[in-house]
Amino acid sequence: MEQIKPSLSRKRVMLVEDEKPVRDALTEVLEIHGYDVIDAGNGQEALEKLRRMTPPDIIILDLRMPVMDGWEFRMRQKTEVAFADTPVVAISADDTPQAAAIDADRFLSKPLDPQELLVILKEVVQTTEEGRDKDLKIALSQAERMASLGTLAAGAAHEINNPLAYVISNLGYVSQEIKRIQQTCAPFSAAGGPVPPAGMIGEIQTRLSELSEALDQSKEGADRVRVIVQGLKNFSRGEDQAEGPIRMEDILESSIKMSWNEIRHRADFFREYQTVPMVNANGYRLGQVFLNLLINAAQSIPEGGSVGHFVKVIIRQDVNRQVVCEIQDSGSGVPAHLLSRIFDPFFTTKPIGVGTGLGLSVCHGIVSSLGGRLEVESEEGRGSTFRVSLPPSEALLGETTAPLFPAKMSANARPLIAKIMVIDDEPMIGMAVRRLLGEYEVHDFTAATEALKRFQEGEWFDVVLCDLMMPQMSGAELFAAIKEISAEQSERMIFFTGGAFTDRAQSFLSRVSNRRIDKPFDADELTRMIRGLLENTQQ
Repeated sequence: MEQIKPSLSRKRVMLVEDEKPVRDALTEVLEIHGYDVIDAGNGQEALEKLRRMTPPDIIILDLRMPVMDGWEFRMRQKTEVAFADTPVVAISADDTPQAAAIDADRFLSKPLDPQELLVILKEVVQTTEEGRDKDLKIALSQAERMASLGTLAAGAAHEINNPLAYVISNLGYVSQEIKRIQQTCAPFSAAGGPVPPAGMIGEIQTRLSELSEALDQSKEGADRVRVIVQGLKNFSRGEDQAEGPIRMEDILESSIKMSWNEIRHRADFFREYQTVPMVNANGYRLGQVFLNLLINAAQSIPEGGSVGHFVKVIIRQDVNRQVVCEIQDSGSGVPAHLLSRIFDPFFTTKPIGVGTGLGLSVCHGIVSSLGGRLEVESEEGRGSTFRVSLPPSEALLGETTAPLFPAKMSANARPLIAKIMVIDDEPMIGMAVRRLLGEYEVHDFTAATEALKRFQEGEWFDVVLCDLMMPQMSGAELFAAIKEISAEQSERMIFFTGGAFTDRAQSFLSRVSNRRIDKPFDADELTRMIRGLLENTQQ
């Protein structure tokens, strides 16, 4: 069957009109004014042609025709996915209310004024194209958001599993301690029974204080999970949120939480916030910009290259009173000859399969729609700075937010049966495990490099519990370093895994036979694993 091919340079009109003289006259006018015309003598003929062609830009539809009239054509058109949305200008000598009520973009009475028809065609085509451009921008934004979600999925799981690990561990400890306290108090609970000695009361009060601290930390962990889940919810809601005065710092902090797992294993992270006015923006859309820029900054630094590398975020107000957020990195940078293309759609400097090429283009569009600017400074091999500048609202920001990640907490180890080392960059996981393993001597560290010094000094540990994914030095790198010092102790390592693995980490786990336990871990499972390892090594 013959295929009707469109011209690429002219707008295309399908003219559906049963009277040939009218059809010929309109065709001549339309072609003189730059349209390509495909004609049909009735609705049935028009449908047959539409099914074997690229949809036209617009349809001019007569209403009263033999075989299939304009009303029936419109009903059939709406069931055809390929051209259901093609705009229609209806024409008819019938000027009754029924004719004027036809479901069409515009209605014109015959006899037609050619100039009026041309004006209306231009308006309808322009309006349709603007609508399609808007739909395309929304679709591109959605595509970029889904691509970002793919990157975030593992990181969000890791950031949720960290607090869950110490929440569940602490609750397991609380449950065990309550049972012990009940057993201790049982002989003294009966009416008329003996009075507990003062020393026992003091011990119980100390244990209750520990329980209270464990519960407080569990609540803090649950709150962290809530914040992360809320961030994911906001990120997925998106376009229905209205614009309004918002604190740029709040949006940036939410994006940092979402991208933290990408950053922490590649670079040191720094904040520098000044007090600045609020900005008028949609929080979701601005958050999408910051999230994309933060992930790009992290991914510009090679995996395992955190030493000497940094990501830094700055909030300030410039000399023009614009509220500015700068995201700086020490990564690979962009070659000078590519810098001018950095915001082009589908352009990316990332390897195939890693970048969509939509992120920066979408970000540029979002920032521009908010009345701001997105700029870049970059030098190949020396990093990049992306700068988001937005006009201020009148309200002022308050004080800056406290750091997301608390300082290292002290560990008061108690020497008992076996000596255990715990290494996790999340301080509260170390504290929770230390409480859980109260029958052992437990030393907890938040940095693998600090833990390694103890082995280098000749110290012996019966069990080493180690997080797999840590900044500065990973669990796999620590394993290799310990193996050089004491192969026997490297075999005593049990790895915590938070569910977010790089290819390198997956490969490492497939090569070693060491035990591993997923976060959040069950208290009983962890203690059984440790006892099993101790029993095997002491035989």
